[in-house]
Amino acid sequence: MNVIDEKRGFRISEQQRMALISYMADHPQLLGGKFTQNFTASSAKNMWKELESELNWMAGAKKDWQQWRKSWHDMKTKVKSKNAKIKNHRRGTGGGAPLGDVLTNWEESIVNLICSTASMGHPDIDESLIESDIDLPATETVEVEEVMVLQDHLEDHCYGEVMEKFEIVPTETSTPNIFPPTPKVITQKNFSTRRQTVQNSTEATKNLTKTSEARNEMMGQYYREKLDILKETNELKKTELKLMREQNEIQKEDVDNRKIQNVLLENISTILKKIVDK
Repeated sequence: MNVIDEKRGFRISEQQRMALISYMADHPQLLGGKFTQNFTASSAKNMWKELESELNWMAGAKKDWQQWRKSWHDMKTKVKSKNAKIKNHRRGTGGGAPLGDVLTNWEESIVNLICSTASMGHPDIDESLIESDIDLPATETVEVEEVMVLQDHLEDHCYGEVMEKFEIVPTETSTPNIFPPTPKVITQKNFSTRRQTVQNSTEATKNLTKTSEARNEMMGQYYREKLDILKETNELKKTELKLMREQNEIQKEDVDNRKIQNVLLENISTILKKIVDK
């Protein structure tokens, strides 16, 4: 799955994509998209602007914070649709030949993030981004930058097959009303599917951890390089200042030499005048 900045023609790099997923994993409130007294629209906007600075520093697409927010929304929608198709084929409802497409590591990470916030909707219904202004009773107005409208459905996209419940089925008897019916217990099925789901979630969590560590290392390297550049810039300014001082000294010496030259010329002129007068 390739995500492209259609407006500017630049492809989102793998480094940017993993950094975006890692940032969402580190900021569950921004991931959930629900505002509270402690997490307002302004808080979300500041986080997106912080993320904009980090992502635009990397090689790849260059966008403003609103465009990065839209890119994250598109990534989630496409991954949800792909995951739903895979689930349908596993359940035998996809039709046609077996689906050869599988989720990549970063797509599994997004699925795991979405499941953690219980925001899996219908695969054919996109999430909507709604922007509006809400006037509070006080004099302060809060701009609601993003409200995630999530579609609620009975089907669970985050896990495999739904576990069958225990059922009590009475057996037939040829002597009714004499002995109570013998219950028949139907046990739970799909233990392997549930176990596989747990394993997939564990792997996705490990991938998120690795992505977060890689992002931290990358940002650390960025600030170290930035500090080195600042040091070099400071040294260049010191050298430039030193050269300016030396140039001023040379100009002062040149002025003094000219003064001496003028004095000598005046003395010579005076001497010659005296000789001529004699």
